[in-house]
Amino acid sequence: MKKKGIANFGQNIGNLLAGKLSNYEYKKKVPANWDLEEDRKWILKNVNILDVDKGKIHEQKAILINGRHFGRLLTQAEVETLSKKPEIAKVIDGGHMYLTPGMSDIHCHVSMIAEHGMTMSSLHYFDGQRMRNCEYVLEKGCTTVRNSAGAYDMVHDLKDEIDRGNLLGPRILPSYIALIPVGGMWDVGKTLNKMMEIMFGGQVLRFVKNDREIIDHFDEINAMGAQSFKIYMEEKPLFGKNEKDTFNMFSDEQLKLICAQAERYGTILETHAMFLKGARRAIRHGINSIAHLTVDGSYTKEDSEAMVSNNVAIVPTFGVGAYLAYNCGSEGYPDNEEYKYFSESLRRLAMHHIEEATLPQLRKAYKGLLEFTLEEKPNRKIPPLGKVFAERCHGFALHAPQSMENFRQIGTKIGMGTDGGTGLTFCGGLEIEMESLLRYGFSNKEIVRIATLGNMEIVKKDDELGSIAEGKLADMLLLKENPLENLFTMTEPVKVFKEGRCMIDKLEKERG
Repeated sequence: MKKKGIANFGQNIGNLLAGKLSNYEYKKKVPANWDLEEDRKWILKNVNILDVDKGKIHEQKAILINGRHFGRLLTQAEVETLSKKPEIAKVIDGGHMYLTPGMSDIHCHVSMIAEHGMTMSSLHYFDGQRMRNCEYVLEKGCTTVRNSAGAYDMVHDLKDEIDRGNLLGPRILPSYIALIPVGGMWDVGKTLNKMMEIMFGGQVLRFVKNDREIIDHFDEINAMGAQSFKIYMEEKPLFGKNEKDTFNMFSDEQLKLICAQAERYGTILETHAMFLKGARRAIRHGINSIAHLTVDGSYTKEDSEAMVSNNVAIVPTFGVGAYLAYNCGSEGYPDNEEYKYFSESLRRLAMHHIEEATLPQLRKAYKGLLEFTLEEKPNRKIPPLGKVFAERCHGFALHAPQSMENFRQIGTKIGMGTDGGTGLTFCGGLEIEMESLLRYGFSNKEIVRIATLGNMEIVKKDDELGSIAEGKLADMLLLKENPLENLFTMTEPVKVFKEGRCMIDKLEKERG
């Protein structure tokens, strides 16, 4: 992948320390055997088709695929008639399995790698891990992701490779560089800021001083092709030297300017906000979506009602609650049932993702991070960030039930995203998101809709994605079981189609 400046310097140092003179050659996965051109019509028959909007199964139906798009549902008689016509290139028997639209992960970072325990020599393998991130997303049934911040060269190259058919991966809706005021979250000084560029392949965060720099930022990332704009509205640190420290946040006037820039370009706007002060300001200004739950208190019913009124969605990212469930001995809320739930979820789910989603050369570091998180460590510190403020980190779990109950009762729009690429979260690894929504009172029917059509409504792509409807892009999953009865069959699809083309075929692998 293309790197410039200090990111390229870091890559070269990583190669040399790994004993190599050139970049690591990652052996990419190959797509499933598929012999149809993208404009050909074909039929998928004998499938139980899920209408995610109504939560209803159309049993033993068939569907016409018009090249890259869904056609209409067909009767058996129509299948027999159409299959004899020359314009129908193929008829595939779905074997009475279940057909759903492709899922999505609308808060992840496919170009990022967890930095804990990584050495400079590890940089040699980072580009390979970025490609593996993309493959894993598709294998898990996510055909679309919103990449919520990442260095332009890294994200653009992954997107370009996928779009040109050179890499298996999802449709990427990029945000590119995120916006933070000088002195805001992650402004950790010039030296560490530059080190982050080495780790992440370029600039991921931009720290701005004034209105002119805000306007210039949005002009630049719009020219890059950003399909979503991201800002940070964070009040306090989760880790650091002093628990009383506060971050600079955008003022109300600056938020008005930021929202005006998003409106100017017709682009959706999301914010990172894990404290109520920033979240409530985002709600007041009608920012499209808020990433993460809050750690210093629950969203109230009044907050939830304001979110509905201002059309603000929440993407809870429960996986963040799991990797913030640091074992700090008696500090924080170790006896809280929600803390225990998230800690147990991390213990149970993270190792599976590590084994499946990471390169062997980096797996030791990921396992080390898992062990570090679960091991009891009073007065815990994270180099170079500082002390873990346990009550804040555990606050995610502590306040999650009431927030989710208020969202559910009021009808606040909820999205699904993993924050994959950071800590012990994995792009496309939706299991903990689904499991947590079940825990907080949502039905299989509601959760399936959130992972498909609901997500696409939040990112304003529901006119072309998110449901099996005539004219929409033919992203679909073939499942062995009914997801309205077994939700987690969604994360283990037998076949994954993107725009009418079979990309993943696990049955083909079993037969081989």
